[in-house]
Amino acid sequence: MEEDQWRTIDNHLYLEKDGRYTNRKNALKVHFAKLAQGEPMVSLQRGDWNLQWKLHNALAAEIQVKNTKESDDGTVVTGLTSRAIYPGALPYADVEYVLTSDELKENIILREMPEEGSIMFEIQAEGLMTEMEGQKVLFKDASGKCAFFHGCAIYGGWSGQPIL
Repeated sequence: MEEDQWRTIDNHLYLEKDGRYTNRKNALKVHFAKLAQGEPMVSLQRGDWNLQWKLHNALAAEIQVKNTKESDDGTVVTGLTSRAIYPGALPYADVEYVLTSDELKENIILREMPEEGSIMFEIQAEGLMTEMEGQKVLFKDASGKCAFFHGCAIYGGWSGQPIL
Protein backbone atom coordinates (compact mmCIF):
# COMPACT_ATOMS: atom_id res chain seq x y z
CA MET A 1 0.00 0.00 0.00
CA GLU A 2 1.06 3.53 -0.66
CA GLU A 3 -0.31 6.32 1.51
CA ASP A 4 -3.07 4.00 2.80
CA GLN A 5 -4.17 3.24 -0.78
CA TRP A 6 -3.87 -0.04 -2.65
CA ARG A 7 -1.98 0.41 -5.89
CA THR A 8 -1.98 -1.74 -9.00
CA ILE A 9 1.32 -3.36 -9.86
CA ASP A 10 2.09 -4.53 -13.37
CA ASN A 11 5.55 -6.05 -13.60
CA HIS A 12 5.00 -7.57 -17.03
CA LEU A 13 7.93 -6.57 -19.18
CA TYR A 14 6.85 -4.80 -22.35
CA LEU A 15 9.02 -4.07 -25.39
CA GLU A 16 9.14 -0.30 -25.81
CA LYS A 17 9.82 1.71 -28.97
CA ASP A 18 13.40 2.40 -27.82
CA GLY A 19 14.12 -1.35 -27.84
CA ARG A 20 14.23 -1.74 -24.06
CA TYR A 21 11.89 -3.82 -21.94
CA THR A 22 10.15 -2.11 -19.03
CA ASN A 23 7.45 -2.65 -16.44
CA ARG A 24 4.55 -0.19 -16.53
CA LYS A 25 2.83 0.12 -13.15
CA ASN A 26 5.13 0.06 -10.17
CA ALA A 27 6.84 2.58 -7.90
CA LEU A 28 10.09 0.84 -8.94
CA LYS A 29 10.45 1.35 -12.70
CA VAL A 30 12.89 -1.08 -14.34
CA HIS A 31 14.35 -0.96 -17.85
CA PHE A 32 16.31 -3.80 -19.46
CA ALA A 33 18.48 -3.41 -22.57
CA LYS A 34 17.94 -5.80 -25.46
CA LEU A 35 21.59 -6.93 -25.20
CA ALA A 36 23.84 -7.44 -22.17
CA GLN A 37 26.65 -5.68 -24.05
CA GLY A 38 26.82 -1.96 -24.75
CA GLU A 39 24.34 0.46 -23.20
CA PRO A 40 23.40 0.14 -19.53
CA MET A 41 22.02 -3.37 -19.15
CA VAL A 42 19.65 -2.38 -16.32
CA SER A 43 18.21 0.96 -15.24
CA LEU A 44 16.14 1.56 -12.11
CA GLN A 45 14.00 4.57 -11.37
CA ARG A 46 12.09 5.33 -8.21
CA GLY A 47 10.67 8.83 -7.99
CA ASP A 48 13.49 11.23 -8.83
CA TRP A 49 16.21 8.62 -8.14
CA ASN A 50 18.01 6.81 -10.95
CA LEU A 51 20.50 3.98 -10.91
CA GLN A 52 21.91 2.04 -13.87
CA TRP A 53 24.67 -0.43 -14.56
CA LYS A 54 26.66 -2.21 -17.23
CA LEU A 55 28.30 -5.61 -16.96
CA HIS A 56 32.04 -5.45 -17.73
CA ASN A 57 33.20 -7.82 -20.48
CA ALA A 58 29.60 -8.69 -21.36
CA LEU A 59 28.91 -10.58 -24.56
CA ALA A 60 26.11 -9.66 -26.98
CA ALA A 61 23.64 -11.93 -25.17
CA GLU A 62 20.04 -11.14 -26.12
CA ILE A 63 17.47 -10.79 -23.39
CA GLN A 64 14.82 -13.45 -22.87
CA VAL A 65 11.70 -12.23 -21.09
CA LYS A 66 9.34 -14.43 -19.10
CA ASN A 67 6.18 -12.88 -17.71
CA THR A 68 4.78 -15.30 -15.15
CA LYS A 69 1.51 -16.02 -13.43
CA GLU A 70 1.15 -17.06 -9.81
CA SER A 71 -1.63 -19.25 -8.51
CA ASP A 72 -2.56 -19.23 -4.86
CA ASP A 73 -5.47 -21.46 -3.78
CA GLY A 74 -6.98 -21.43 -7.27
CA THR A 75 -6.70 -17.66 -7.71
CA VAL A 76 -4.56 -16.63 -10.64
CA VAL A 77 -2.53 -13.46 -10.15
CA THR A 78 -0.80 -11.95 -13.16
CA GLY A 79 1.70 -9.14 -13.47
CA LEU A 80 3.47 -9.49 -10.13
CA THR A 81 6.55 -11.37 -11.29
CA SER A 82 8.63 -11.33 -14.45
CA ARG A 83 12.10 -12.49 -15.41
CA ALA A 84 14.75 -11.01 -17.68
CA ILE A 85 17.47 -13.49 -18.54
CA TYR A 86 20.69 -12.85 -20.46
CA PRO A 87 21.89 -16.37 -21.33
CA GLY A 88 25.60 -16.30 -22.09
CA ALA A 89 26.07 -12.73 -20.83
CA LEU A 90 29.57 -13.84 -19.82
CA PRO A 91 31.46 -16.80 -21.33
CA TYR A 92 30.92 -18.73 -18.09
CA ALA A 93 27.65 -17.32 -16.75
CA ASP A 94 24.07 -16.26 -17.38
CA VAL A 95 22.60 -13.23 -15.67
CA GLU A 96 18.97 -13.32 -14.55
CA TYR A 97 16.81 -10.62 -13.00
CA VAL A 98 13.57 -11.46 -11.20
CA LEU A 99 11.18 -8.56 -10.74
CA THR A 100 8.71 -9.16 -7.90
CA SER A 101 6.42 -6.63 -6.28
CA ASP A 102 8.88 -3.77 -5.76
CA GLU A 103 12.18 -5.66 -5.72
CA LEU A 104 14.63 -6.74 -8.40
CA LYS A 105 16.66 -9.83 -7.56
CA GLU A 106 19.88 -10.45 -9.44
CA ASN A 107 21.09 -14.01 -10.05
CA ILE A 108 24.45 -14.76 -11.62
CA ILE A 109 24.31 -18.37 -12.71
CA LEU A 110 27.79 -19.83 -13.12
CA ARG A 111 28.13 -22.63 -15.66
CA GLU A 112 31.84 -22.98 -14.82
CA MET A 113 34.40 -21.26 -12.61
CA PRO A 114 35.66 -18.05 -14.21
CA GLU A 115 39.38 -17.60 -14.81
CA GLU A 116 39.36 -14.20 -13.15
CA GLY A 117 38.20 -13.93 -9.58
CA SER A 118 35.49 -11.30 -9.93
CA ILE A 119 32.52 -10.13 -11.94
CA MET A 120 32.44 -6.36 -12.31
CA PHE A 121 29.64 -3.90 -12.97
CA GLU A 122 29.95 -0.20 -13.78
CA ILE A 123 27.27 1.56 -11.73
CA GLN A 124 25.99 5.07 -12.36
CA ALA A 125 24.08 6.51 -9.42
CA GLU A 126 22.93 10.03 -10.31
CA GLY A 127 23.01 12.21 -7.21
CA LEU A 128 23.33 9.22 -4.88
CA MET A 129 26.11 8.35 -2.46
CA THR A 130 27.08 4.83 -1.44
CA GLU A 131 27.42 3.51 2.08
CA MET A 132 28.07 0.02 3.40
CA GLU A 133 25.76 -1.39 6.06
CA GLY A 134 26.73 -4.94 6.94
CA GLN A 135 26.42 -6.94 3.70
CA LYS A 136 24.42 -4.23 1.91
CA VAL A 137 25.46 -1.34 -0.27
CA LEU A 138 23.09 1.56 0.32
CA PHE A 139 22.51 4.26 -2.27
CA LYS A 140 21.41 7.39 -0.40
CA ASP A 141 20.43 10.87 -1.50
CA ALA A 142 21.93 14.06 -0.05
CA SER A 143 19.43 14.03 2.83
CA GLY A 144 20.52 10.51 3.84
CA LYS A 145 17.32 8.80 2.62
CA CYS A 146 17.94 5.34 1.17
CA ALA A 147 16.85 5.21 -2.48
CA PHE A 148 18.10 1.71 -3.35
CA PHE A 149 20.16 -1.04 -1.78
CA HIS A 150 21.99 -4.11 -3.00
CA GLY A 151 22.50 -7.17 -0.81
CA CYS A 152 25.54 -9.40 -0.78
CA ALA A 153 26.19 -11.72 -3.72
CA ILE A 154 24.90 -14.81 -1.93
CA TYR A 155 21.33 -13.64 -1.52
CA GLY A 156 21.33 -10.11 -2.84
CA GLY A 157 19.13 -8.15 -5.10
CA TRP A 158 18.18 -4.58 -5.90
CA SER A 159 15.36 -2.96 -4.04
CA GLY A 160 13.58 0.31 -4.07
CA GLN A 161 12.44 -0.31 -0.51
CA PRO A 162 13.93 1.98 2.06
CA ILE A 163 15.77 0.34 4.92
CA LEU A 164 14.06 1.21 8.16
